[in-house]
Amino acid sequence: MRLTAAMLRKYYAREAEVVTFTEEWPSGCDVTEETLFRALALGLNFRWLLYQFLPPSLREEMESQEAPLLEELGRKEQSLLEELGRKEQSLLEEFERRMVPFWEEYRGQEAPLREELERKVAPLRAEFKRQEAPFLEEFSRLEAPFWAEYKRQEAPFREELERKKVVSLAEFERKKALSLAEFERKRVLLIASLIAQV
Repeated sequence: MRLTAAMLRKYYAREAEVVTFTEEWPSGCDVTEETLFRALALGLNFRWLLYQFLPPSLREEMESQEAPLLEELGRKEQSLLEELGRKEQSLLEEFERRMVPFWEEYRGQEAPLREELERKVAPLRAEFKRQEAPFLEEFSRLEAPFWAEYKRQEAPFREELERKKVVSLAEFERKKALSLAEFERKRVLLIASLIAQV
């Protein structure tokens, strides 16, 4: 089967794809595995081609044979998502474990300040709204350096967590891309075999 730019325009292909097609194959091309793989690499919608030029019986066969490929792709993506989720959960748990001593130190330093605040506030409950404010401000002022130190010590651990999450996500995307590429390869081979029957 031979395909030309004129045929694409006749069936209302997108002009951007016609231009790409013409740049790659100025005189048209035979539809083969090689040209279908090249079309895939160029981002051309070769599945649209299938629906324009294959008879209904072959389109139905295509959909029938494509279904398990789509299911396999979905299973692989789900498996990768679950793997990514497990890795991120493990990283978060590790981060939280490593932060425990810092959090405990912060809480230990905060506790007497809070106790002092409560002692000062307790006899003033009747005038709570008016008199609490300066003590809260004092508490916040005294607490600030402890909280700042906690955040300072936390920062490298959080940065490491984010870096590991980025690495895990990149690995997920890489495996997903490989699965998708394998799916597209199998689909091209299937389309090529069907077009050969036209």
